[in-house]
Amino acid sequence: MSAPYEKVVVIGATSGICPIANQRDLTLVGIGLALAEKYAETGTHVVAVGRRRQQLDALASKYPGKVSVKIFDISTLEKIPQFVDEVTAEHADLGCVFLNRQPLFIPLLMMKRRSTWIQFHKA
Repeated sequence: MSAPYEKVVVIGATSGICPIANQRDLTLVGIGLALAEKYAETGTHVVAVGRRRQQLDALASKYPGKVSVKIFDISTLEKIPQFVDEVTAEHADLGCVFLNRQPLFIPLLMMKRRSTWIQFHKA
C-alpha cells in the first residue's frame, strides 16, 4: 500500500506507551504510535510529536531516515502558535497533520493560525 502523502505530522505519537510489568523494555502501543509506524513503513516521512523523548527516539531508531522527532506538549496552549511556526518552517513540505491528542485544540489552531492550517492541508 502506498501512502497519499510524502510527509506527515503525527501529534501524540507517544500516546499509549506503557511499561510491561517486570521488564525493562517498553511495549509500544497506541493509536498515534501505530499511525506513525504505519506511515513510516509505507515510505512516508513522519514528524513524530510527543512529550516523551525516549519513546520518540526509539521510534526514530526503528525507522532511520523516515522519522523526525519533535518534543512538544499540546496541552501548553500558549506555545501552540510557536510550535506551528517551528514545524512549518522546519518541514515546509508537509502533506497532512494528524492530531491524535486532545481534539479540542483543533478549533484553536484553525482560529489562531488559519493560513498555516490551510497550508498544512495542501498536498
